[in-house]
Amino acid sequence: MDGFLKESGIKLIFDDTNNIITVPKQQIAKFRPVPFIASEYPLPATEWQVLFSPLIGLIKGKSTIIDKYYPMRMQHWEGLNILGAKGNVIKDKEGNYTSKVKVEGVKSYHSGEINVNAVRDACLLIAGLSVKGRVIINDPKDHIKRGYQDLAENIIKLGGKIDIKDKERSEKQ
Repeated sequence: MDGFLKESGIKLIFDDTNNIITVPKQQIAKFRPVPFIASEYPLPATEWQVLFSPLIGLIKGKSTIIDKYYPMRMQHWEGLNILGAKGNVIKDKEGNYTSKVKVEGVKSYHSGEINVNAVRDACLLIAGLSVKGRVIINDPKDHIKRGYQDLAENIIKLGGKIDIKDKERSEKQ
């Protein structure tokens, strides 16, 4: 992870008291596109590939994301592309996702409506927080809630505005 952060110029700010990691928005324009390769230690873990995808999608230039540990874990790019990202997931001869994405950085994300299909789609919350406007995230099977305990509540505590339509709320409506 350190190699990727150093090469790209990304500087994370750690708040150990509140267990928060932030990236100042004004610094994103200074970041450099470099390959992000997820695998086993010492490379970043596959979970980080998903969480860094919204940030990599905003880095000016062309980036590549490769997940060597879990191929076919790039479906979250469908949602990011709905929000305006330009991620091209490379597919195999049968049309299945591979473990590689070519990304052309965009200046910002925009409003949209997304259907969650996996736990990894929690990265769409990260992208959605940067949008001026409204992002609707439909999660009828509670993937985000199951994968990230109290994520929505923690985002609200940090000042984010979020309302997830999950299984529980959908059944009541």
